[in-house]
Amino acid sequence: MGGAVKDIASKSELDNLGQSGAQVVLHFWALWCDASKQMDQVFSHLATDFPRAHFFRLQGMQSEAAVLGKPSLWREASRIISEEGFRAFWKGNLVTEAHRLPYSALNFYAYEKYNKLHSHWIL
Repeated sequence: MGGAVKDIASKSELDNLGQSGAQVVLHFWALWCDASKQMDQVFSHLATDFPRAHFFRLQGMQSEAAVLGKPSLWREASRIISEEGFRAFWKGNLVTEAHRLPYSALNFYAYEKYNKLHSHWIL
């Protein structure tokens, strides 16, 4: 196999690699990632330099927005709502709000007090 980079198309093909006992080098790539395109050239050279090793490419995460010609914020928001519901937009924000709310309230209070004190001294 040496000298060539082969794409892995299925999970069973990936599982068989571990059982072969040969040296295997995997390159996880993504269509939307520019670094992956640059790494393809490096990987090809490595496959030529080390012919006894088996070099494979495995496509990683695929972004629908990157594959589409024109990504749309409305389309992605609609997809999130249909897959996870409207509450998905709020997930993870509760901890942030619990941290920021007292801090912001204290800042607003201090600002108002300072303005009242400052306006009292000016007039």
